[in-house]
Amino acid sequence: MEVVSKGYALAEAPVWDGRGLIFSSVLSGGVFRVEADGRTETVIAKRRGVGGAALHADGRLIVTGRDVVCGDDVLLGHEPGIAGYNDCGTLADGTLLVGGLRFNGVLGEPPVPAVLVRISPGGTVEHTELPHLMWPNGIACAPDGETFYVADYATGTVWRNATERFADVDGPEADGLAVDADGALLVATGNSHTIRRYLPDGTLDSVLEVDTQFVSNVCFGGPDLRDLYITTADAVLRTSVDVPGLPVPPARV
Repeated sequence: MEVVSKGYALAEAPVWDGRGLIFSSVLSGGVFRVEADGRTETVIAKRRGVGGAALHADGRLIVTGRDVVCGDDVLLGHEPGIAGYNDCGTLADGTLLVGGLRFNGVLGEPPVPAVLVRISPGGTVEHTELPHLMWPNGIACAPDGETFYVADYATGTVWRNATERFADVDGPEADGLAVDADGALLVATGNSHTIRRYLPDGTLDSVLEVDTQFVSNVCFGGPDLRDLYITTADAVLRTSVDVPGLPVPPARV
């Protein structure tokens, strides 16, 4: 495992765009792209709180935070009762899913039930209350293009379609998610500093130990999607895997 780039304050929101890995520095601000040779450039300057990112079909970048923006367009603005938007994910038809937080975890506020926001390609915005899910984190799409997973950082539970209990990680923190070409789900486990691979039936298949204090997220990249990028408390790491990643569909909202 190698260090690709370092010096950040909670690296997060990794997205492979074909040129390199896009990621954020949540606490210090900024969204960056690091290429295979380690060259890094700023994509969005200073923006803090970016816990999720997604590529749009038109080439723009969607990022979360206090609001959700795609370039200069605001997809989700400030809403009463929503402290901010954490991670996001896409479905095969271009639908964008976003986890809405009803508390401020950075300020130490206790978790309360969350909301899942679905933005369809036609522009319809739908809010679903999640009484069983407190801190929505990673969101990833299964190979069928419709089924999705969402992690609850507060409880360590990963939910299928936000309603069906899929897996419980040890820790108990479930953070970022990614799906590989076999349909297995990779889960970043925060302070447990591991990447756990779960088979489609929820069985734990393997555990990758990461020599760092905190593992926030995971993303496949490289020309054949066999590079596994891992974001941590202060860096972006990379290792090789046998099973390539499942291509992530772009948003079309």
